[in-house]
Amino acid sequence: MPVDLQEVIGNVVDDTALEAGVRSCEIVLRLVPVLQVQGSPELLHRAMENVLRNAIRYSPYKGVIDISARKDGGRMRIAVADRGPGVAPADLDAIFAHSGPRLEGEHLGLGLAIARRVLVVHGGLISAHNRDSGGLAVELELPSY
Repeated sequence: MPVDLQEVIGNVVDDTALEAGVRSCEIVLRLVPVLQVQGSPELLHRAMENVLRNAIRYSPYKGVIDISARKDGGRMRIAVADRGPGVAPADLDAIFAHSGPRLEGEHLGLGLAIARRVLVVHGGLISAHNRDSGGLAVELELPSY
């Protein structure tokens, strides 16, 4: 089924507005006009929501979270970047396991593991890297149609 990722992302931002508001986080969207993929809107919503809720959770008070999306050849690339503490480089892959580390003594729940499964089912990938300016960027990549 065709999925409009712009609509999915907008709905996810609306659904997380309360959590973002409690932390006074600003969510900045930088999306290209046409973001079309094939798949399940519900599952893609869940994956995006888990990634965004994680970014909100680890963002500093009054932090900014950037969500960008662009087409790169036959792939859609969506990035959710926070300005939190980031992740130890050795743990970047582990955050997508059932309970990977994010901060010493803290663990992520199943959210990013669920996001990874959704992306794999849709022929996509998910990865994370620490930003040079601080924080973590999670990139979701899906085939575009």
